[in-house]
Amino acid sequence: MRSLAEEWACDASNATWIVDRLEKMGLVERRTMPEDRRVKLVVLTQKGLQVRAELLEALSQPPIEFLDLTHKELEALEGILSRILQRRETVTDRRSVNPTVKVDR
Repeated sequence: MRSLAEEWACDASNATWIVDRLEKMGLVERRTMPEDRRVKLVVLTQKGLQVRAELLEALSQPPIEFLDLTHKELEALEGILSRILQRRETVTDRRSVNPTVKVDR
């Protein structure tokens, strides 16, 4: 759980809570490592692998609302989103240097 918590950037108790729910849904199972039975591995079940594949497939598809946009509208949207991401990076950089900095709109 500690490794998962580090990977997910959360507390170990939150990782345990998430794994408990995934286990109840039949998506993962806990297994012990043969070399050290104190260590638990969290492994996707067959159902978990299928749900993961379905989610990854869904994430690779654009939202249905985007399908009606023209090429020009999609280019405009791309420009807007790029500016938002650049702005976010600027704010993040400023906050990493001085976490108390407030950025005006």
